[in-house]
Amino acid sequence: MVYRSVYSFVPYRANVETPGVPLLYVPLEVIMSKYYGESERLLGNVFSLANELPSGAIIFLDEVDSFAVARDSEMHEATRRILSVILRQIDGFEQENQVVVIAATNRKQDLDPALISRFDSLISFSLPDQKTREEIGAQYAKHLLKTELVLLASATEGMSGRDIRDVCQQAERHWASKRIRGQAPKDAEGSGKLPPVEEYIRSAEQRREAVYIGEKFTPKGNAFVLHGGSEGLYASLPHANANATATAGRGDSFIRFEKITFTRPEKSVENSKDADSILVQAIIFEVEDRETIGGSAYGGQRAVCCTPDLAKLGACTQGTVIYRPSAQNPKWPQVLAATFNGKDLVATLPSQSIPITRTGMYNLYFIYCNPALNGLVIDGKTVWKNPTGYLPGRMAPLMNFYGFMSLAFVILGIFWFSQYVRFWREVLPLQNCITLVIALGMLEMALWYFEYAEFNETGLRPMGITFWAVTFGAVKRTVSWVIILVVSMGYGVVRPTLGGLTSKVIMLGATFFLASEILELVENAGAVSDFAGKARLFLVLPVALLDTFFIIWIFTSLSKTLDKLQARRLIAKLDIYRKFTNALAITVIVSVGWICYELYFKSNDVYNGHWQNAWIIPAFWQVLSFSLLCVIAALWAPSQNSMRYAYSDDGSEDFDREDSLSLIKPGPVSSKDARGSAGLMDARAAVSNETTTSHNGDIEEDKRE
Repeated sequence: MVYRSVYSFVPYRANVETPGVPLLYVPLEVIMSKYYGESERLLGNVFSLANELPSGAIIFLDEVDSFAVARDSEMHEATRRILSVILRQIDGFEQENQVVVIAATNRKQDLDPALISRFDSLISFSLPDQKTREEIGAQYAKHLLKTELVLLASATEGMSGRDIRDVCQQAERHWASKRIRGQAPKDAEGSGKLPPVEEYIRSAEQRREAVYIGEKFTPKGNAFVLHGGSEGLYASLPHANANATATAGRGDSFIRFEKITFTRPEKSVENSKDADSILVQAIIFEVEDRETIGGSAYGGQRAVCCTPDLAKLGACTQGTVIYRPSAQNPKWPQVLAATFNGKDLVATLPSQSIPITRTGMYNLYFIYCNPALNGLVIDGKTVWKNPTGYLPGRMAPLMNFYGFMSLAFVILGIFWFSQYVRFWREVLPLQNCITLVIALGMLEMALWYFEYAEFNETGLRPMGITFWAVTFGAVKRTVSWVIILVVSMGYGVVRPTLGGLTSKVIMLGATFFLASEILELVENAGAVSDFAGKARLFLVLPVALLDTFFIIWIFTSLSKTLDKLQARRLIAKLDIYRKFTNALAITVIVSVGWICYELYFKSNDVYNGHWQNAWIIPAFWQVLSFSLLCVIAALWAPSQNSMRYAYSDDGSEDFDREDSLSLIKPGPVSSKDARGSAGLMDARAAVSNETTTSHNGDIEEDKRE
């Protein structure tokens, strides 16, 4: 049996091809069936075929822990029957048949003892050492010099063979991307075709990690606690590790501890004895199992660490964390420990990976119970990974969402720019501003997509892309608010300038941009977990207040503009402004409703149990703003009649007013009124003969105050 404490390359194929006998590879999906008894029959056929082959055979059971776990656990009936078949078949082999069974697992501790006892040899593959890492690096980066391979091996310390392969492949992809963009420097010979060692080292450092540097513990009840991370993780895909062609660690989900050390102050060891042993524990649990942590002896206050009363009852060991097995999975919570022996100043947590076999929101806490460790600090890092990459669970769907939004902006852009090109002579300043907003939106969505794709691939937020995505988004929102505000004031439609309001509008826009930029940078720059910081709550308030101020000012201005248009009976402009007002009103109502839902969602999801749906909240705001942009683009799309909505001081208000009045049924007039009207019409005709318009057939509306 081949087993590994962490996932690493094992040269199965090299081993089994040497004897020149057939290999019968048995993954779980080959034998599992929904029909009763079919799985056992299929597995039995594999062993029967091996016995019948004249030259013998090698049966390779990969990920054997998936169908041969210990029978004292909560095993499914079908899995129990499969295990029974394996045990009987291995016992039934005859030596002269030359049949060899090889099993591989990452979790030897989960296997049934009876199965382990049936194997003649147990071979453990540990993490590669310095020399082995150099050899693995040489396989994937053949152009590197010996000294460069030493540097690469040092940078990949603590990584498995698969990790080193992923590092090399990722470095080559980044280098190819740089060459395409013309950013790769050329060497002395002018080639620059292969990545330098610095690119490999950078790739090795770019892993999805939570780093602890000198972090200190805080007292919680009778325990001292440090929150190590919180993230939504999906279960590993079935037999992901067996797929040797998978890209960059796809399919497996885990939490990996790397170089975690605990250091206590020297004064804490003064009263220690050589025989003393003090534990620091790391506990990982799924949010639904939070009640399994802690307890009380007689129904009193809940304690995290074992109390003397509980120790007397035999419920736990004093000085350790209280926990009991989960009802859903008896092997959880997972508890790791580092031990201070005697006067040791440093304790190390063994580097290992915890595979995730059940989808959920996972929490990591470092806890110690002995007050003698007061002042303890932690250094090191943990790596959290989902089956599809390093994106946290709540962020993972957003990558596809931003891809969809990028496509939606492209479609909107095609419509808008085609109209813009067709009627470019009729384009208004307002339509130029809408063009700017659409262009900013396209850039923002594309940048967010590439930012999330890079984050998913490397585990780190690319600071450059993140900054520009945030900046373009903040500029787009600011320009959008300012455009809506000045349109609501009637700028370019019923008034030629904003007068004394210009400086106030600019100041409000600049303040909103600054507040929005800071909020988004704090929320996104370098953030790699699902844990929302308290700083965000303080930064949201100014943005929310500015949003509210914009809305109040907009609707106040719209009310005045509508009154002016109605008083002057400018029908065409009044119609488009009413549609614009209705669209804004619907958007505000929907926004208020969604804010109420968001508050309800968060108040009922204190422990982030609904993390899989959390991405919908930020996505909704993007969809809502895009919908409003589409409505505005439809209302003010460039056309041959665009100029009828522009401000004009050509004295043609009477024509528009006449057209408006013609819609009203005239009443009886006196002869005096008739004579006055006739005289007025003659005067209008005279004015009309002296006035020319650039758009025949279009009634030019009055734009004067």
